[in-house]
Amino acid sequence: MVQFIHAVLRNALGNAVREEIIARNVAQLVKISPPKYKVNRGLTVPQAKAIIKAAKDHRLGALYILAVCLGLRRGELLGLRREDVDLDDWR
Repeated sequence: MVQFIHAVLRNALGNAVREEIIARNVAQLVKISPPKYKVNRGLTVPQAKAIIKAAKDHRLGALYILAVCLGLRRGELLGLRREDVDLDDWR
């Protein structure tokens, strides 16, 4: 959030400098530390098995199983077409 606010303020002041409303952009003098992200480790084996078991009878079960087994993202899963999947040789 701090990085976002700083970027907006820096850009706004940069525009003001270009339009000669202010003499200099003081936001450029401020050093902001990079954000720290938590690394997502994914599912454990028991969690993946539970999802696959629960997805068996769901109407979108195949989609959930593909997501768990192949690690596909939502956009990749939704972009699949019937001809992209070989249902005869899936093992």
